[in-house]
Amino acid sequence: MDRERSSEITALLRCIRSHESRIMQGVFFKTIITKEMIGKTCILPASEEAENGMKKLANGELIAGEFFNKYGQEILRFFGTYWKCCQLVAENYSGDNPEEWDTKEKVSENIKIRCRYIKSWTHYQNEKTGENSLNLQTDSISFDEPQEKIKEYLLRAFPKLAEAIGMTEDGMVREAKEMMGIR
Repeated sequence: MDRERSSEITALLRCIRSHESRIMQGVFFKTIITKEMIGKTCILPASEEAENGMKKLANGELIAGEFFNKYGQEILRFFGTYWKCCQLVAENYSGDNPEEWDTKEKVSENIKIRCRYIKSWTHYQNEKTGENSLNLQTDSISFDEPQEKIKEYLLRAFPKLAEAIGMTEDGMVREAKEMMGIR
């Protein structure tokens, strides 16, 4: 590795450490998951860049590393619980238009609309029939958004998710956490 690249990596690591909290460090190894390993903890690449990096490693190769949490543990817990609750709703929804609630992604979009978490909207009126239409674009709940904005949305979303399947919010969250293996 050339000196310029090495100093670039060092600077990047310094920046990461100054702005983010380390959540784990240690030695890891790459392996192919077998039937016996199902249900055990594992770390998977979460981006194309990480996937490409993993492909370069041989099975059984040891890797020393540190993991950093850019977003904060609280927001990560909220997100994990939110998506598991969306899955729970998708699996148990029995209201009107079930085809619009049959995946966690569709559930999330419907809940954003119910919470009025809208980025933009356009009203159309057909000149011939006079029929009105409304096109909504929901806002993003990605990690790129400010944490307070996301947290505020998630706190409004949980009651709407529970209402969609006729559960209490506490009961739904408890069941979602059980599905995640969290008590």
